[in-house]
Amino acid sequence: MTGDYIVAVIPTSGQTIYKLYFNNNTSTSESEFNKEAENFLDTGNYEPNDTEDTAVLITDDIMSYLHTGDFDYYKFSIK
Repeated sequence: MTGDYIVAVIPTSGQTIYKLYFNNNTSTSESEFNKEAENFLDTGNYEPNDTEDTAVLITDDIMSYLHTGDFDYYKFSIK
């Protein structure tokens, strides 16, 4: 599965904090995520990234915020 990819984060309802794990060896329990999310303040990070053309390149795990009606796009590469 090598190559360049784009992932889209699309809301199912409302606003939410989410985390993308770039390294498949990463493991976070729900309680660990909730504790980290309690301190998350940067609701505008990675913006603008609401189209494939403005997708942000990620190379590590990220936490972000999905606004109501927003779509977030990210680029990553697997070698």
